[in-house]
Amino acid sequence: MGRWSLQATPRVQFVDGPIWTSAGVEFGIGILTSGIERFASGIVEVTVRFAEPFPKGPGGIHGAGIILGFRSLNDRFYYCEFGGPRPYSLAEFTPGFGFRPLYSAGSSNSGLLPNRDYRLRAELKGQQLRFSVDDVSVIRWTLPLQPPGDQVALIAAGPASVTFESLEVKRSLPIAFVAMKFGSRFDIIWNSVIREVISVEGLVPVRADDLAGPKPILEDIKRQISDARVLIADITTSNPNVFYEVGYADAQAKPLVLLAQKDTDLPFDVSGYRVVFYADEIGGDADLRVQLQRQLRAILEGESVMFAAR
Repeated sequence: MGRWSLQATPRVQFVDGPIWTSAGVEFGIGILTSGIERFASGIVEVTVRFAEPFPKGPGGIHGAGIILGFRSLNDRFYYCEFGGPRPYSLAEFTPGFGFRPLYSAGSSNSGLLPNRDYRLRAELKGQQLRFSVDDVSVIRWTLPLQPPGDQVALIAAGPASVTFESLEVKRSLPIAFVAMKFGSRFDIIWNSVIREVISVEGLVPVRADDLAGPKPILEDIKRQISDARVLIADITTSNPNVFYEVGYADAQAKPLVLLAQKDTDLPFDVSGYRVVFYADEIGGDADLRVQLQRQLRAILEGESVMFAAR
């Protein structure tokens, strides 16, 4: 979206774009998508340069930022912005509603200089986002929802040109958090099927008993769920801890994969969900492996299917 100029690889320049209005102020916005996909966790860095100075006082006419988890303008996305109304911002775009700030820091852009290089860095881990400028951390935030897409993009705003160059992306393996009762019967499923399938699909398997540290275990579990790309839960025994973790993930719109042994009597709370049922017998492991792999691939590829049929 908008008009961009490819000057010299890897440099691009925002020239102008469609006019948007916010708080009575008109400005152009441009979005440049990259060929970088399957980005669910990791670090994005880019150098930006503004062509014109900022006015004194609050507000600004230029902005440059990084979009993480972009799919299209028909989908919600989040972005970190440098410049713009406040020096450092985290904002959300919602189709039909437009742009709205989630968090901002700094009071004036007058200290930002034209024709100077600034290095932006955005780190995403599940719904945990960190934004830095010139190696100084300016924003740490938990996104309200997980980004629906998996593409890296650039965003610019204002009447003057903004130059981006030296884009670097460092992917890290996303986490799959597993909620299930502990015990020999379930440990066998965890070790022989679930953990292996998760690893094969390019995620890091994490279960509560893998966590260690000085903080209360519940805080660590919440953090891991927020950091996770997907939550997998075995609800066979209706364990209250497992359902707490499912509810916490569901409140964050986290993709869920629910597992249960055949003939499990599902509680009313999850009876509306589709569940992967598996047999606790010889041959049941193979079917569970196929079903779980199918669900994880659908989630990672951005498809709408999240649960297997019974």
